[in-house]
Amino acid sequence: MKGKKHRITREQEAWLIENYADTKNEDLLAHIGWEANAGRSLRRIAVRLGLAKSKDFMRATQAKATAHARIANQGEGNAGARNLRIYGKAHQFKKGVTSRQRLGDERENERLRKMRISRNETIHKERIRINWGFEQQTKLRLISNPKQTMTRHALKKRGYIVPCRRATTVYYDSDTVRSEKVERRAAERGIIIKPKPNNYV
Repeated sequence: MKGKKHRITREQEAWLIENYADTKNEDLLAHIGWEANAGRSLRRIAVRLGLAKSKDFMRATQAKATAHARIANQGEGNAGARNLRIYGKAHQFKKGVTSRQRLGDERENERLRKMRISRNETIHKERIRINWGFEQQTKLRLISNPKQTMTRHALKKRGYIVPCRRATTVYYDSDTVRSEKVERRAAERGIIIKPKPNNYV
């Protein structure tokens, strides 16, 4: 059965753009009237709009999680130290022992499978960001010149003629909404802007 399709109004979209960076997702969902399990739809819209949490918000969230973990551990003590007392050094990771030797073939293969799935999901999300002209959120080298790619996308939205995906020469005509700022940035990133030739096909 297909899940519920979530729709967003222009007013809600504008509110998300204004508040997404510094607001918890559950509060965002409550404000726009979506159920608590609609986090995936919210993240999809955030990617489409190029939204991300601010560094200050992430630092505050991490600090809060650390504080909660510290409080939780006060009753039980440090799990690593407790396990060391119970099981002794015989059960610690030994130098030179591989994860396959430690886990066995079945568990190691499952671990590697999950890693591949996670990496492929990350690459897929990054390619979506690149295709929409947003900056990458990881250091994966998915394209040779991400800044040029983003600039070409910005030029295309204004009606500039981009002959191919990796073009370094872009043209304008009477339908192009020209921008001195955008053209200056393009020049800084190695893209040449020219009027469309009469014989251009």
